Amino acid sequence: MRIRSLFSALLLAAIATQSFAEDKQFGMKEENPQVGTMLKREYVHGPLPFDKTYEELTPQQRAEFKSRYVSLGANDEPPFPKNGLKQLYMVIQKAQTKLHSDGHLEMQVMIGADGKATEVAVYHSPDPEITRVVAQLAMLTPYKPGKINGVPSAMAFPIDVDFKVGLQAQ
Repeated sequence: MRIRSLFSALLLAAIATQSFAEDKQFGMKEENPQVGTMLKREYVHGPLPFDKTYEELTPQQRAEFKSRYVSLGANDEPPFPKNGLKQLYMVIQKAQTKLHSDGHLEMQVMIGADGKATEVAVYHSPDPEITRVVAQLAMLTPYKPGKINGVPSAMAFPIDVDFKVGLQAQ
């Protein structure tokens, strides 16, 4: 019996996985299919489209993401990666294929009024190395700052990722 791939299961990722009412899931597929198949597997999925900026999300998607922030008013907006979630999760997936982490990562990235990350708070980590990689990536990612009454404000951006590693025997 031969192990074909250490990373054969899905990397289940999403910010705000717990409280979304919308059942629709969005995904990203691997760039190249695994050896022996022409099918590209979905390696990341979550309740928000990965290729949309905050402004491109539907009003319902924005409202559902915003619901993670208890104290935001009607004219307030949470921070969000400036170019959407895709680049962030593509790099997380590439790190996962090398590190093979298994478990839940929960962190918050503090975003300044200028859209730059200032610090990362880690609440749960499956592995110190994947946490280091994701924290560094989060610090380098440009963000749309949060807004309170239309004024850019410092605010936290949540990152919740469930890493799953599977084995495929041949």
